[in-house]
Amino acid sequence: MGMLTVVGTGSKGNCYTIDDGKGILVLDAGMPLLSIKRSINYEVSRIVGCCVTHSHKDHSEYANQIKNGGIRVWKPYEEHGEARHRKFGDFDVYCFDCVHDVPCYGFLIKHPAMGNILYATDTEFIKYRFSNLRFIIIECNYIESMLDEDLDGTPKRDHVLTGHMELETVKRFLIANDNDKLRGVLTVHLSNDNCDPDDVVCKLSPFVSCPVWVANKGRQQPI
Repeated sequence: MGMLTVVGTGSKGNCYTIDDGKGILVLDAGMPLLSIKRSINYEVSRIVGCCVTHSHKDHSEYANQIKNGGIRVWKPYEEHGEARHRKFGDFDVYCFDCVHDVPCYGFLIKHPAMGNILYATDTEFIKYRFSNLRFIIIECNYIESMLDEDLDGTPKRDHVLTGHMELETVKRFLIANDNDKLRGVLTVHLSNDNCDPDDVVCKLSPFVSCPVWVANKGRQQPI
């Protein structure tokens, strides 16, 4: 069993680590290297790599800092997705296209002990289905009924609607990808203004055969 740690989530910075007991994989670089070090008890030598979804600062701001710390960083959006696979320690990571207002990629992570883990954020929807997922880390950014009507027709509302995943879209994805191996769903990148954590858990839980959790800074979840 491994451990998933939420270093940061939301508009102030997104970063997560997966620790298999030997190596640590970092997902997104929206938090400083020092914050990552603290979250893993300063065991930096065990970090095998960092995968970054897209160029927006809340996901990528500290990518160069992490790279300058001697850690391999993969940014498929700079390669236009030409290389679809990287290996970091025992983690085989495959990227897939997401639907955002800049080039953005999700990651399917295959591990010999932990199974298949999906990480997807900042996407309007996911156009793929995946086999035998064991753990899902997925954005649930907003609930449509909570959107401020004053934002109608503004660029900010367009950015939310065309670049982020709504609760009902997450529900449909979970229904399509539920399977008897699935052990947990962690929802990430919730909007402070347009989403309610309790509502997310309540409305998604009936549609998967596993627990649903909401990410918050510092959360650790067995995976």
